[in-house]
Parts: sequence; structure tokens; C-alpha cells
Amino acid sequence: MRRKNTTSEMMKGYLVDSLFWWMKKKPFHDITIGEIAKKAGVNRSTYYRHFDSKEDIIAFGFERMMKEYLEAVTAMGNISHETYLYEMFSHFYRHKEELLLMNRHGVAHLILGVLNRIFLAKASSSDFSDQFPLWYHTGGIYHVFLLWFSFDMEISPRIMTDLAVKMFPADYRSILLREKPVKAQD
Repeated sequence: MRRKNTTSEMMKGYLVDSLFWWMKKKPFHDITIGEIAKKAGVNRSTYYRHFDSKEDIIAFGFERMMKEYLEAVTAMGNISHETYLYEMFSHFYRHKEELLLMNRHGVAHLILGVLNRIFLAKASSSDFSDQFPLWYHTGGIYHVFLLWFSFDMEISPRIMTDLAVKMFPADYRSILLREKPVKAQD
């Protein structure tokens, strides 16, 4: 089945879904581009137009999950850090199957690159002291996710939230929810 009247984002989504489908069937490194394209209902040229590698598909898939989360939590307005964390763990728990597949196939490391890109977009400068908390924060999230994956995400989002909340001062506000400082104009 070849797809028609689709957008670039839809095509990428089909390729992501196809790759995750194949990851249930066989090792990541044994999955071919032809298999991914065929299952996605697209030509191989469509794959090459959008991605350079299977790893790029995985990174795009996680970025899509992350963007869904950010849109949802931003729409909630001014929320507490606890709510932010609970929504994060709950959102990613709904993607448990894909995340555990990524971990089992040895490509969960791609999550860190996506987190870095998204968080570093919040940096107001390239100054070390401005970027330090962002890198520190993404490393923490990434490693907490890896720990959660190693327990097959059997720890509930509520317990994950309760554990994480204990790590922060009461007045802490997530980096992603903070307003970007406005730079003074010359």
C-alpha cells in the first residue's frame, strides 16, 4: 500500500511506527531500510528524503514524544513542579512499549541528544554558567529514564514523581517551564 496526500510529518511518523513494529520482531541492526519503507507504505526514496539512518528515525520518534509532552504541559499553564514531573512520567509511561524497545535494542542513548537539543534551546546565551544547569538537568532526566527502563518501567509515574520531588527544594521551578530571559536591546 503506497500512501498519498500525506505531509512530511505524516511520512516520518509512518517510518517511526514501522521501525518500532520491526523492533518487536527482530534485532535493530538486522532491520533493513527496505523492510521499514515497505511496512510504512512508502518508497525507499521517501525514507532517504527524511532520514539518514535508523538512529535518526528513533531520535525523531522520541522528539515527537517529547514535543507532545511539552505541548500538553505548556497548555496547563502555571503548574507546580510536582505536576510537571507527574505529567512527564505519566506521558512517557504511555510510551512504555517504544521506550523499552529502544532500551532493549541499545538505542536509548539517542534520548540524550534529543533532550540536549530541546533543553539547550532554552539557553539565553552560550555562556558556561547559563548552559551548566541545562546540561546538568538533561543528564539527570536521561539517567533517571535509564534506571526506570532497567526496571521495565514497573515503578508507577506517581512513585517516580514522589521520588523526584524529594530531590528538589520546595520553590523549584522546572527549567522547561521557566520563561526565557529577555535580552536587553542595544
